[in-house]
Amino acid sequence: MAVQGNFIITGGSNGIGRAMVLRAARELSSGNKIVFVGSRDPEKIKTDAALLALVQSGQATYIQCDVANPLAIASTLRNGAEDFFGNSLKTAPLHLVASAGIARSDKDAAEVSIMVRINLGGTVNLLDTFNRYQSPGSTFTTLGSIVRLRALPGNQTYAHTKEIVEDLAAASTAMPNIAAAICVVPGLIDTRMTQEEPAFPMLGVDVVKAVATHEALRSGLASFLGIPEDKLLALQSGDRLIAILARAGFELGTETLTRLEVQPVSDTRIPVDEKTGKRLARFAGKDVAEGKIAAVAMGVLRDDPQMKGALAGALKALDILVAPEVVADRWYAQLETGKTPEHGILEVYSEHGQDPILQFFA
Repeated sequence: MAVQGNFIITGGSNGIGRAMVLRAARELSSGNKIVFVGSRDPEKIKTDAALLALVQSGQATYIQCDVANPLAIASTLRNGAEDFFGNSLKTAPLHLVASAGIARSDKDAAEVSIMVRINLGGTVNLLDTFNRYQSPGSTFTTLGSIVRLRALPGNQTYAHTKEIVEDLAAASTAMPNIAAAICVVPGLIDTRMTQEEPAFPMLGVDVVKAVATHEALRSGLASFLGIPEDKLLALQSGDRLIAILARAGFELGTETLTRLEVQPVSDTRIPVDEKTGKRLARFAGKDVAEGKIAAVAMGVLRDDPQMKGALAGALKALDILVAPEVVADRWYAQLETGKTPEHGILEVYSEHGQDPILQFFA
């Protein structure tokens, strides 16, 4: 069932925001349109075939805007959205999605300041402007994060911004004409921002620690590695990590691969421990502590996009890393109900509902 009304989606050129734009467009009701906002140069939108086709169809328009600037947001809606939506802006429900956000390390004060301005200031600016345009049946959506359960090392401030974003969504229910307020809380999402997180490589280690106690995770990891569950459980902790790295594409040497009965997805360069100069291919699980393997893996993964992508493939196979489209589908399904979810929170931690990632954030 198509959700009636117009959409304004910030952060709409990337990640979850982009997926929401495309999901809303699939069942856009007659006469309604989408304005999606982002910081990207409009010329770069032309390189995105799906978004470009949507704009060319006349169903959507893209506006470049700094959401952290209240004057820019007000101007964007006044001059851009009003012209594009026409009279329907005053008569049809308006579904506003505050998806724009960034994650930065606590170590850099300047970057933290920018993050707070975008994650919090941008949401407040949207909510303030939204108050002028809402019609009966309107909705307000914000984007939280699973780090609300436990902040990862170095991103406590990011976690706090997402906690406040939840509160802002809840506060919007007091506004007239708001039919539903939703804070979408995703887990780990398969986006560039997730892979750039300093803590991302640690997930390989976390999987190893959790696999013995989580049935779904154990089954998924055994399937990913191509070995029986009993074989997986028989491996030492260090060997499990080596097996994951091997399957994800690390070249570990013939002897180790034969012993673990695991084949890599593809050949790749042999990573080197910068401190010792030793190659990972020389390591054997029985001779190397888990921490040593982890340290080498972390160093390589932080600087190697190809290896990050390989690890992401492993995490997707385990239903730990979720596609943005899954989040967008769940969000749209909630809009179709016309109601605020329980406690105002819509959690999307996995595609199949077993939520193995909660093992790491409990």
